[in-house]
Amino acid sequence: MTSAENRPLNPEELGQLAKQMVEAKDPKEADRLQEEIVRGFYGEQLAAMSNGPQIQRELRSINL
Repeated sequence: MTSAENRPLNPEELGQLAKQMVEAKDPKEADRLQEEIVRGFYGEQLAAMSNGPQIQRELRSINL
């Protein structure tokens, strides 16, 4: 998601990003995707305050 796309993501978009994040081989890419998920779900302000590592662990525990 680019900065021009500061909008909530729909469930399908969030699911696609989560699947890509879980399957990412590069930890930096997984982190980037996780940030997109958080921004797409919570919005820009709450994403800045979120607990990123906890969200990443929870998403990786989901079998997509």
